[in-house]
Amino acid sequence: MTTLTASPPAALKRPPTARMHPLLGVMEEFRRDAIGLFDRLGREYGDVVHIRFGPNPGYVVYHPDAVKHVLQDNNRNYIKQPFGMEILKVFAQENVFTGEGDFWRGQRRLMQPAFHRQQLAHFGEIMTRCATEMLDRRWAAAAGSGAPIDVAEEMMRVTLQVVGLALFSVDLSGEASELGHAFDAGDDYIAYRFRSVFAPPPFFPTRENRAVRAAIRTVRGRILAMIRDRRASGERKHDLLDMLMESKYEETGRAMDDEQIRREAQVMVAAGHETTATALTWVFYLLSQHPAVEGNLHAELGRVLDGRTPAMADLPNLPYTRMVIDEAMRLYPPAAITGRHTLAADELSGFAIPARRDVFIPIHAIHRDPRWWPEPEAFMPERFAAESDRPRFAYLPFGGGPRQCIGNIFAQIEAQLILATVAQRFSLRLAPGQRVEPELKLVLEPKGGLPMTVTPRQ
Repeated sequence: MTTLTASPPAALKRPPTARMHPLLGVMEEFRRDAIGLFDRLGREYGDVVHIRFGPNPGYVVYHPDAVKHVLQDNNRNYIKQPFGMEILKVFAQENVFTGEGDFWRGQRRLMQPAFHRQQLAHFGEIMTRCATEMLDRRWAAAAGSGAPIDVAEEMMRVTLQVVGLALFSVDLSGEASELGHAFDAGDDYIAYRFRSVFAPPPFFPTRENRAVRAAIRTVRGRILAMIRDRRASGERKHDLLDMLMESKYEETGRAMDDEQIRREAQVMVAAGHETTATALTWVFYLLSQHPAVEGNLHAELGRVLDGRTPAMADLPNLPYTRMVIDEAMRLYPPAAITGRHTLAADELSGFAIPARRDVFIPIHAIHRDPRWWPEPEAFMPERFAAESDRPRFAYLPFGGGPRQCIGNIFAQIEAQLILATVAQRFSLRLAPGQRVEPELKLVLEPKGGLPMTVTPRQ
């Protein structure tokens, strides 16, 4: 394991500094277009760029080898960004996503078994059943009337139902409006705080702070009720909630209290539905713009499934379906930007990085770097058909290293099964006059949703 050092070698050079506002740094451009900012900085300055958010200095790293060093090789020198975690903890508190050090390692160890492949095997039926219910209950009616549906909202709803049933044995679809809107409010608040130079502290009674407090009450109350109902019933469902309730810390033998279970369940519900929903939303948008790719997808589904509902056992025989999803997440990674904070000074791509600095990893820009991706703006699922010599960390929709998304396999299976279920029955096209513009909130989503018309396939 790499040893933390107090300072980088003196011979190392400093990274180039971006042109920016003398007081605000890059904050104004970040507020207007965060994705465009990080894409531009890499093109103009190279693999490591020095920036400031107001008075706070930081660095953006673009080369996959440097990203691998941060996320994997020297990961103990890089914690989650303190400012970013402060904002997330307003809504989510301390959990496996926001925690650090021994606390994070303990929570990850307790929860990892719920996401082993053998544990995921029985989730496939839940995923396809939820998708089929969505099509039967709402999409068939929309196809008959010609009225557009908001695909972004539909994907949020169905993935919320899936994660509730699969991980907690609770159908949250009846809560989709209230609970979904509460998570949306949390996303809006986090995006607002990230883009605000001088945001009032959370206790100050601004409109934004009141809205997020109401959202916190809704989410906290619903999930605590779910935990209380399980305890009162005495039932064992052999799901993640059982695992959280029955687990004990190795060091103390102490069980998790209900408040900590609530925090872990909350982050699993949020992360378990928002990222997959956003990825699928972009899949349907891209298919609508590329009929040849859509035709290839339909051909594979027809050849393998011949109209029947897909199952987990079919996934190895649906490689093109998986490639469509992989390519959509390359162009529109749900987590478009991530970051860390240095504990000790380090070296990245030959440049000196001081201690106590934020390091930003612009996943969207890395996914469109022509060094690793020929024709980077093109939607070409076939690029994932064979092994490539591109660096491992040139593609990281789920992050990488020890803190890679704990539910990445769950998300991949869910996306593939839902796409196969939907694409067999319907084709989708943008509603007339609809302009699609990416917006970075907590995830990269289409601004204002994605209204589309649905047409039954023959």
